[in-house]
Amino acid sequence: MRKLIFILLTLINFNLKSQDLILQDISICPGDYVQISFPSGDFSSYSNFAWFFEGQYFSNDSNISIFSVGTYELQLYNNDTLFSQFELNHFDSSVPELNFVDTTICEWDYLLLEFSLSNYESYFDFEWFGPGGFYSTDSITEFSTSGMYTIEINGCESLSDSFNLNVTPNDTLDFTFNDSLICEGDTIIIEFPSGDFSNYNDFTWYFNNDTLEMQSDSSIIITNPGEYSLHLNGCPYLSDNFYVNFYEFSLLMSDSELNIDSTINICLEEDPVLITPFDDYSHLWYLDDILLDTDIYFENTLSISEILDVINLNQVYSYKVEIDFQCDIIASNNIVNLSVNECECGLDMPNIFTPDGNQVNDYFKPFNNYEGEFVDPENLCMSTDFHMEIFNQWGKHIVSIDSNDELPYWDGKNKNGKIMNSGVYFYRITYRVNIHNIPDQKEISGYFYLYK
Repeated sequence: MRKLIFILLTLINFNLKSQDLILQDISICPGDYVQISFPSGDFSSYSNFAWFFEGQYFSNDSNISIFSVGTYELQLYNNDTLFSQFELNHFDSSVPELNFVDTTICEWDYLLLEFSLSNYESYFDFEWFGPGGFYSTDSITEFSTSGMYTIEINGCESLSDSFNLNVTPNDTLDFTFNDSLICEGDTIIIEFPSGDFSNYNDFTWYFNNDTLEMQSDSSIIITNPGEYSLHLNGCPYLSDNFYVNFYEFSLLMSDSELNIDSTINICLEEDPVLITPFDDYSHLWYLDDILLDTDIYFENTLSISEILDVINLNQVYSYKVEIDFQCDIIASNNIVNLSVNECECGLDMPNIFTPDGNQVNDYFKPFNNYEGEFVDPENLCMSTDFHMEIFNQWGKHIVSIDSNDELPYWDGKNKNGKIMNSGVYFYRITYRVNIHNIPDQKEISGYFYLYK
């Protein structure tokens, strides 16, 4: 059955100088015909006209119906002849390829299909229909629901195609790997994850994004540090990655705000503790390169308060540690330099005093410089048994002072009551501190200047 198409040809007047007749080429579907009307416009100056097809007279009707492809011409006659030609063609008969196939996707996934009629003249539009009232005319369409989908194409002839989309629910086991540490030259085996992965027909191990050869039981053997991963191709796609590194660690302080890259000066009262991140392995602690007793100090922490019997306060010591990882003994990649002082119960001494009787700095006497003190240090710390000795710069004993539970002081006189000359002197003070878990007997010593 032929379809009729109406075409109105229009006169185009250029610059009002003369009348030009321009007829446009026409394309129709095979089997259709088109009705051409005489062009509108002022043609009163022309007394006659005729239609021609392929150079032969065709008709002198105002409206013609045509279906044969070829060249048509309209001629208008008077003193001169005005004419124009147009071509009638059939649309290109190329048919779009329809080969949509049934597809399976994973739950939470989607299928994208691209379809266009831009290269097919004889087809004008298309529509997608699907389950649940699905409808789309987009050139790129997303499908995510199970069911039958149909595309209908409209043009010189109608076409259609369908495919079934199956959505597989995600009820598969997942898997994870833990990061691992190895010693240099060591080997570990990573097994394929346990569980039902029978619906996966393809999987691959990777090492640093390169395919890694697996064993016959699907496990892998690891000897080098790096990033490893397992990828299972199926529904859903599964993967996990993990890292393998050589044992390496830093020696740290329990107070993470302390800068371990420089010498640390800290109060004993702050309970300084050295620590490593591995608490499941035996440790070997070193103090100035001397190994501490491994029967006592073998855990991943070393509390300074526990080694006060082997260190002096106000002295810098170097600490390092080694860990026995069974596969090898690995040393920390740093050394911590640490000086500890008794800030609350430690006594400081002046470096000069003037026994001139003006009641200012007349006595050589200990003091406590701890910023947190609000009471006398000997009361706060229960210090007792003070004993002070004074020597001249050549080591001659000048006087001894026992003050029991009070801070000792010297008035600048020898044991005979004679005031000593100005000069450099040496002191040594021993005492007990009774509130800390530290050695009972403490000693401080140093030089000072007597000036009068």
